[in-house]
Order: sequence, then C-alpha cells, then structure tokens
Amino acid sequence: MTSKRFVLLSLTLTALVVFMGVGFNIYMNEFGLYGEVKAGERRVWTYNRATKYLLSLNYIPKNFDAILIGSSSSATMHDTQQIKSARTYNLSMNGANICEVAPAAINALEKGKMRFLIICLNPYLTKNSMMKTSELSPQLLKSTYGSLFSIRFYAYKLLYTVFPDIDLYRDSWWGYMSTKRESTKITKRDIDTFVGSTPRLTTPFPIDPSAINCLENILKTARRKGTTILAYYHPESKKIFDMKKNMYLGYQKEIQKLFTSEDTLLDLNSSKYYYLTEDISLFHDTVHLTRKGGNAVLKVLDEVMQDNRRER
Repeated sequence: MTSKRFVLLSLTLTALVVFMGVGFNIYMNEFGLYGEVKAGERRVWTYNRATKYLLSLNYIPKNFDAILIGSSSSATMHDTQQIKSARTYNLSMNGANICEVAPAAINALEKGKMRFLIICLNPYLTKNSMMKTSELSPQLLKSTYGSLFSIRFYAYKLLYTVFPDIDLYRDSWWGYMSTKRESTKITKRDIDTFVGSTPRLTTPFPIDPSAINCLENILKTARRKGTTILAYYHPESKKIFDMKKNMYLGYQKEIQKLFTSEDTLLDLNSSKYYYLTEDISLFHDTVHLTRKGGNAVLKVLDEVMQDNRRER
C-alpha cells in the first residue's frame, strides 16, 4: 500500500468514526435537544450544571411550566413532583452561584411558557459570581455531538446503571439530587456544638454586585414573559439563624430591593414558620434539608401557588 493510499484510507476511516459518533449521540438524544421528548424521559447522570443547561434548551421548556432555581440548598432533597400546582422542574444546581444558574434559567423562561419562577434565596447564591463551570454557554452544545464530555457522560451513566446505590440522581427525573442518607444526619447536640463554637458575627453576608446583576436579569426575563415570581428565604435551623440574625437581616434588606409588589417573597425563617425551623428532623446538616424537610418546604410553596392561581 502506498503512503498516499494509506493517508486516504486513514482519513476515510477517521471520518466514518466521527460520522458514526455524531450520529450515535444525535440518536441517543440524552439531553432532549431534538424533537418531542416527554417529561421523565431524560435525567441528570453527572455534571449537574452542564446537563441542566443542555436540558434547558429544549427538554425543560417543552415539558414543564415552572422552574425552581437555587444552589444546593434547593437542589438537594426537593422533589418538585410534590408540587401539584404546576409541572415544576428543579433547575437548582449543586454548588452553583446565581450567575451559573442564570443561563439555564433564562433559556427555560425564554423558550418555554413558564407560569412560575421559584427562587430559593440564601447568602451562598449571591456571595460571588465566578463561573466554576466554564462550558455553560451555547458552545457546550457542540460537545454533545462527540467529545471527552460525551465519553465521561456515558462512563458515569454506565457506572450508575451498574451501581445504582451510589447514584445521587437515581430516583429523580425532575432534576433534584438525593442524598445517601434518608434519615436525619444532624442532631440537637450537633447544632448546639456548632452554635457554641462559632463566633457571633454581625456584619451582613457579602453580596457580589455581579451576582445581583445576574439575579436581576433572571427577574427581568420572567416579568417580560409574564411569569409569576415566587421567591423564598431558605429555612435555617432557628438556633443557627438566631446566632447570625443580624447577618441574615442585612442580607434580606439588600435582596428584597430586587422584588416588587407583584412578586411573592416568603421568609421561611419568620415566626410563622417556626414549625419548620425548630424541627430538627427536617435538617440533614447545618444547611441542607432531609427529604422530610424538602417536602415540608414544597408543601408551603404549593399552597402559595394554588392561592395565586385562584386569585388570577
């Protein structure tokens, strides 16, 4: 075989492999990018931020009429199938700030007909604006045709299919993340120890102006699309909240400026909701909720959404 024929054959085989890889990924349509894909047929296997961004391009807008956004506070143990007022996708992203959530949230709002935008507010969400996942842009779409991203995705899918017990998204097709322990992890003693060993700070939580801009862009998009905005301050254990009360109140004072009288803003740390914040069984750790806690919060949200629908 001559060198010319060898090069030609190599190029032909390479092109064939690439063509087959692209065709396979389009056929599998793991992120619901093409055609009609029903709710419950696509899920997160890994890379929760990148996957949810891709799902927001077509799958979420076509199948859901409400989204819940936030960081891990609402991404964990908030099974939005419990909400009956609207088909609500949990678009919250584990470890993300609001600027990382914004591209996917705006996609869903722009491309779909969202009746509700639900926002879980906590200081971590607006603490910074650094994009820890640089691929959250239209460029990520190219990776789905065949790339290291695709290979890793299928590797994790195979791993979690074989070992479902380690799959944090194993029982969720609506976006939320489970935890390995269903029972209460934290105890009253843990909270007392945490409170006793943590200095009482009074300065407000840091707020990144760029993060505020990202949140404002989401709110502006929702209002322009006629989407009802329901925001809430994530519930904290009452003892921990009381220890940092001035910090939280300073944070809330700044955040509430972003909302109008047309929006609903709930403070789940107020006395009305002490039945949540004083119940230790609702907390998995000092920040996150158990499944019982997540369901309790979703019940409150669902009731508010039902009232909103009746008023309209």
